Amino acid sequence: MMSPAVRFFARRKVPPALTTLVLIAFLLCVAGLAGYFFKELIAGQAGRYALYYDRLQEIWGRLTAQFSFLSVELDAKNVSLSDVQKMFFKVYYPVAHAVSYTVMALFFLMFMLIGSPYIEDKICAAFPERSAHVLKVLDAISGQITRFISVMTAISAVTGVMTWLALSWIGVDFAPMWGVLAFLLSFIPKVGGAVASIPPIFVAFVQFQSALGATVLGVSPRVIATVAAILLVQTCASVVMTMLMGGRMKLSPVVILISLLVWSSVWGAAGALLSIPIAATFKIICDNVERLRPIGILMSSGHCCVGRKSGI
Repeated sequence: MMSPAVRFFARRKVPPALTTLVLIAFLLCVAGLAGYFFKELIAGQAGRYALYYDRLQEIWGRLTAQFSFLSVELDAKNVSLSDVQKMFFKVYYPVAHAVSYTVMALFFLMFMLIGSPYIEDKICAAFPERSAHVLKVLDAISGQITRFISVMTAISAVTGVMTWLALSWIGVDFAPMWGVLAFLLSFIPKVGGAVASIPPIFVAFVQFQSALGATVLGVSPRVIATVAAILLVQTCASVVMTMLMGGRMKLSPVVILISLLVWSSVWGAAGALLSIPIAATFKIICDNVERLRPIGILMSSGHCCVGRKSGI
């Protein structure tokens, strides 16, 4: 997504290094603002955690009264200093690894962006007879990738905002956090929406179920409204995604699951979020390269058009 900006300003005699530094600074500012937002959100809701624990105790007491096999004490235990140290190191090492990988990724990004304006010159030198055709195919690949990521980002952002507004209207606690979670997990089709729906529904159940008032089949109306709002938002997002992307960009569910498993095992949560863009990028490349087009067809979901533009 950043490469077109670097090439655009490079054509206007702006040094690629300067453009790259500005883009990375902008990226870090966005990440810093997001971190500050989460810190303020968590700090502002700190007083409600004890309330949620009391409500969990109440709900658990009702369940154990009805089902004797669930009679397990849900009580806080004394935490020793060694337990605190163990918890600290469990949190410290993943954070340290995430920071180190982030710094390394930024270095890779910086050098890739600085070298991106010279790709066309290198292709012309490497393929003097076919440079125009190769550049045309690469431009098509770049355009399709940019369009796919842009549309997916826009739809995910709208999904997050609508989730935030709907849950805020219902009165569910931590609604901004659930909106951000819906935005991030919307990058994972099918699986992400289901995973993003579980935490707000659980919070709504704990928040409203213990309150006295009318119920529908033993469930609070606000819990039902939460489930209905999330399902409506996720369904609309899926329909809009299909309309804008078209059938040719639909990935097979098997490809989605395999990509999710592979990249989450490599990069953890970040790999899970990037798994579908990576798979879609690979499919776009295969669709535009003649020898790899059968792989692109196999990665598609349902019927796919075989008569596509000829590639390399």
